[in-house]
Amino acid sequence: MNNKKKHSNFRNNNRLKMKCLAVFLVLCCLLGCKAKNNLAEKTLNSVDKYWCPEDGVCSFEVLKERRLELKYDEFGMPYLNINNGNRTILKFEYKKTTSPNLADSNYREEVFIVLNTNNIEIETSNLKSEQIIFGRWCFCKGQAGNFKVSQGNLSIKKLNDTDYLLNLSFKVDEVPQIITEINHIFKWSS
Repeated sequence: MNNKKKHSNFRNNNRLKMKCLAVFLVLCCLLGCKAKNNLAEKTLNSVDKYWCPEDGVCSFEVLKERRLELKYDEFGMPYLNINNGNRTILKFEYKKTTSPNLADSNYREEVFIVLNTNNIEIETSNLKSEQIIFGRWCFCKGQAGNFKVSQGNLSIKKLNDTDYLLNLSFKVDEVPQIITEINHIFKWSS
């Protein structure tokens, strides 16, 4: 009888060990999947903030059902009007961090990309045919304002149902610029 009890205890211990091992493996699998999700999120966020210089703060907006017009004042200086319309505007803004003790030290750059709302995917190196506006705002006489971007490359590709990857590299001849490239993942739903 004693042998039967030992054999029964041995079998029960083995079953308990196998159950613990199975639970451990299931937990490892679940935690491993979660780690991959976090890695994907970190990758998205690192691409998301890649375009922003370290010495400033950047923002991004999707303006739906809008229209952007580049107009000129009586001095020939360009300015923007954003009104209701049938397009989508992607707005990027970079504000350089400045000292509050320095007067007139503010510096800001903006990039506006106007997209066809029905099909926002695009790939082109002919920016002359696209509506992309670069704005530079600072206390720098004669070197501020809004300017049409005509040199560079633009690509917007769908990653999944809601995420799109935007790559823009560009140059304007009229003024110096800090932002020359934007790599950004953004959400879009129609």
